[in-house]
Amino acid sequence: MNTKVLLATLAGSIAAFLLGWIVYGILLMNVMTENTIVYAGLMKEPPNLVGIFLAGVCMAWLMAYIFYRWAGISDFAKGFMGGLIISFPIVLNYDISFYSFFNLYSNSWLVMDVIVSTLFYGIIGGIIGWVLGMGKKPQPAA
Repeated sequence: MNTKVLLATLAGSIAAFLLGWIVYGILLMNVMTENTIVYAGLMKEPPNLVGIFLAGVCMAWLMAYIFYRWAGISDFAKGFMGGLIISFPIVLNYDISFYSFFNLYSNSWLVMDVIVSTLFYGIIGGIIGWVLGMGKKPQPAA
């Protein structure tokens, strides 16, 4: 495995963990609570932080690998767009599946989560792209 991919995965994982804490753990916590149907034993208190981090590792590695191996993404802007494109169908798939199988959250939360999570992973993709581009020498203008 390429060192740049591993470093980008690590950076994306750490960013996902910290940004997730800010976005979902602080900013949207009340909105999530208001739009989730809570059952006894549904929520882990405290949440499994190792599991949350490992979930971020999975998505960060996927993006870092695609960006490096196939897309040639090595800056924040292209990484942001790549993160949006990769995450949108994944997030939409999971949210629609959960909505279809479980009586867990409201229609409005489904729409909000798709938007917020896609933007969230766009930012993570931007960070991964930026890390992949570190150390690159600028090309002279033609």
